[in-house]
Amino acid sequence: MKRFFIIIWILVIFFTIYGALPVRIPDKNVVFGADKVLVQHHEYTGSPDFTIIKGVLSIPDSLKPILTDSSNDITVLGNTPVNYTSDDNLDFLMNDFILEGKVTGIDSISDGEGYRPVFKVTEWGMIKYYARFWTFNIVFFILYFTLLPVIFIVTLVVIAIYLIKKKDKKV
Repeated sequence: MKRFFIIIWILVIFFTIYGALPVRIPDKNVVFGADKVLVQHHEYTGSPDFTIIKGVLSIPDSLKPILTDSSNDITVLGNTPVNYTSDDNLDFLMNDFILEGKVTGIDSISDGEGYRPVFKVTEWGMIKYYARFWTFNIVFFILYFTLLPVIFIVTLVVIAIYLIKKKDKKV
């Protein structure tokens, strides 16, 4: 019985630490330059559209005549924060992200309003701390915040009962 509670406690501690770890280690000292940009997601739709806040893109010469609009909107592909979260948790995308990669093509804006660059992301990061448990899908999120306290309370009750029985045996 003792081993069982030790294993349960180790699991509780492991999942608590894992859930509290950041999604990515925040990097506040980033130097933004060519193809390393700070972006913000457009809306709660899960779309791959971002707006550049800091930094510039190196647009290939072959695409410069097509991309005449000076908008900071981009479409992203590849290893992106959009791929990291589920549809249950789009709040994650409302953070600012550091994206590194290169422009690989163009994407048309609806109704022929122009074009925007397609940015293939090779690496992404975050500016601020965001706990990993906020990215869990809804089922695991509910289990995380209901089972961990229950396990903690049950373990404390069992330890209290064990200590009371141990004290009664001494008397």
